[in-house]
Amino acid sequence: MRLPRWLKINNKMESENDSLASLLAKVEILRLKYSARSSDDAFNIFSILRKESDEVNLHSNFIATLLNAKGSHGKGQAFLEKFISCVSDAHTSGNITYDELGECLAVRKEYRNIDLYVEFEYALFVVENKIYAEDQYCQLERYYESMLSKNKKIYLVYLSLYGRDPPQESLGELSVDDVITISYSSEILGWIDLCIKEAAMHPTLRETLVQYLNLIKKLTGQSMHVKYMNEIIELLSKHDNAKNALEIWKCKNTARHLAQTYFWNELEYQIVNHDTFPYGSLKVENYSYSKSFIKSYVSKKKKRKIHYGVFFKLKELDEEIDLCLYIEIGRYDNLYYGLGLVRNSDERVCREEGEFLELVNPLIVSNLFLSNGWWLTNCRPIALNFYKFNNENTVSMLNSEFRKEFVRQLATEIYSFIDEVTTSEISCEVD
Repeated sequence: MRLPRWLKINNKMESENDSLASLLAKVEILRLKYSARSSDDAFNIFSILRKESDEVNLHSNFIATLLNAKGSHGKGQAFLEKFISCVSDAHTSGNITYDELGECLAVRKEYRNIDLYVEFEYALFVVENKIYAEDQYCQLERYYESMLSKNKKIYLVYLSLYGRDPPQESLGELSVDDVITISYSSEILGWIDLCIKEAAMHPTLRETLVQYLNLIKKLTGQSMHVKYMNEIIELLSKHDNAKNALEIWKCKNTARHLAQTYFWNELEYQIVNHDTFPYGSLKVENYSYSKSFIKSYVSKKKKRKIHYGVFFKLKELDEEIDLCLYIEIGRYDNLYYGLGLVRNSDERVCREEGEFLELVNPLIVSNLFLSNGWWLTNCRPIALNFYKFNNENTVSMLNSEFRKEFVRQLATEIYSFIDEVTTSEISCEVD
């Protein structure tokens, strides 16, 4: 007896669903297997003591310590020489040889607001360290001009996760060719690897460097075990597993759209409904998240919509201007939160120099001020990237239980931030 066509189609769909479920189950087994094997690497002193993306207190601090020839690592100039070699390899305008630099006179962090400053007898290196923080107006130009009085060769180095060029906003009148771009994912990873080999006979130092290397791999999405990848490839080579994986891949854009939508909805809901947060959300035209903004963001590679998110009105400054908490997807697809200004509930305000000093001055005193006209405070990063969609936190926004807990912790962090701002003598009491 011949089966009706609809029943054949139904049986085929059930078979394909079973195959997809089987593939996912096998990948889950491999993931758990290698998660268990990597438990020895789970303990990381850097992650425990500091936020993993803390540019100043963790990364700049540790790198400066390694570069200091008189540092407690006891390796003299070895680490510094290898760092200069890595910077030289990235320099497109000629090699930099260590001997031509002369004696190293100083290694400092946060010198004149410069993240990392290395001064030699005949040259100096100005390193701007960017993981998730926003670039400031004419930042690199200001650093360069502040060093001209030294009358030495100036090497401007721009360090980011993946080696992106600095924006023109930060360069000012400088050209991108005036800057050496290096990355954590390549140059710093390679440099730390060289340092580990140099420290081979010093167990404490070596293992500290190994933990820092593992942290960089985690931040740059390179922590997957080679054997794990090979086993997944082997799994895909069997039966129709590769075709089934392709079907899952085809759903990626829809998954990115839903994950982001779920995140914004959950974040807005939890903050608005929290007992100790007496501030209401504010819809700001062209800046508050919407279905169309998310669709544009997910579907376009170039000129996609960014700089949108959620607003919460903290204080009415006058008839037009409101002080707001703002959480957004910003430049380079990073998520941030901080304080900014909104005019007439429909326009973000770019503050001019000398404006709103009653807000600015307390923030400067408390080291919370950001000299970027669009923000009043330093921008705090959020460990999500809805465009690349390549880390566990981001993809797990599809899971309701995980999402609620992640947002709960983020909301708690934001409440603490508001408390910190309040103690800077800025009043955020509800009018």
